[in-house]
Amino acid sequence: MCSYDKLVHFWSGAAFAAGVYETLRLLDRRGAIACPPERRVLLAVAVSFAVAGVAWEGYEYLGDAVFHSGRVQGRWDTIHDLVCDACGGVAAVAVLRAREIARPNVSRRRTV
Repeated sequence: MCSYDKLVHFWSGAAFAAGVYETLRLLDRRGAIACPPERRVLLAVAVSFAVAGVAWEGYEYLGDAVFHSGRVQGRWDTIHDLVCDACGGVAAVAVLRAREIARPNVSRRRTV
């Protein structure tokens, strides 16, 4: 088990969650969709976990099954990877949401 692997999982979870959160925030701000902050938080973490966590671990498993790449280091490694993905997603969304609360005039939808 490599320690950098957990950092990569944390930051990839954070990056996906931040991207989803900001995309949803901007679409809401433009009026393209109605996505309140609570829903943005949940969707961003869920999509991040699904893509950076579950899909990536599936890819690693498939790589091992087809190419014998040795990426999967066992059940505990996979669980720890998923936990790091989830923690990264939650951390990123928490920072973005706190920033949004601190600067409400920047993040609210404009009314015309």
